[in-house]
Amino acid sequence: MKTFRRFLTCSLLSLMAVASGAHAARYYTVVQVPGKSTTLPIQPGPTAPEVVDPELDISIVFYLPPGIDIWESEPLNQDLRQAILVTGDPEFNGDLLRVRSPSPLPPGLSMSDRGVITGRAAIDYKGDAYTLQDIELIASYKGRQESITITLAIFPTSVAAMNQWLTMTPGVRFEADLNTTVILDPTANLPVTFRLDQSSQFPEGLTMSTNGRLSGVPVNYTSGMTALVHVFYGGGLVPRDSMTVYFYRNQDGP
Repeated sequence: MKTFRRFLTCSLLSLMAVASGAHAARYYTVVQVPGKSTTLPIQPGPTAPEVVDPELDISIVFYLPPGIDIWESEPLNQDLRQAILVTGDPEFNGDLLRVRSPSPLPPGLSMSDRGVITGRAAIDYKGDAYTLQDIELIASYKGRQESITITLAIFPTSVAAMNQWLTMTPGVRFEADLNTTVILDPTANLPVTFRLDQSSQFPEGLTMSTNGRLSGVPVNYTSGMTALVHVFYGGGLVPRDSMTVYFYRNQDGP
């Protein structure tokens, strides 16, 4: 009996040794090392599409004209969101309404992502002309996005230049200010400059500064001669108006 048990025990040990050797490559010993850890990369799963409430709607406020008047002489701070109506959300939050424009704004103006236009329009005009410019707005709120068109009416600062008649004495120093016959819009806050037309000339000895100040000692000029002077506003390159200056001798003035 003891011999059989001893044989059985030896046989089991032999089988375990064989099994252990045959499958040794499938067993590992894991030892934790202090201060070390292993983080497996997490693969992002598919992003669920944003659910848009079908009741949401974005449109122009019906009682406001879809346009904005911009005066060149005044800085602008206009919130376009007041012209946008969002319906379908009983808990409407205006801070979530975003506005952008794929259309270029007039020079000098910029718009934030909240639809606030700021700046001062930098466009040259002549006389009382104005320009209309349509800009496209993309308004978005809680996933809903709509395209809206707003019309900008940009008005220039009014500049009117009246003709001048000047009487001088040859050989005697003379001074005059052409600003005295220039009429500006009451809101104008930028300087006016003057420039002699390329085809004109002043009497010999007379010069003009850019601020319209004539000075010098006139000599050798024909009474009644004229000079065309252009008037500019705010450093613009296009004249807003022009004046004709008439030069007479003392005894020949009008």
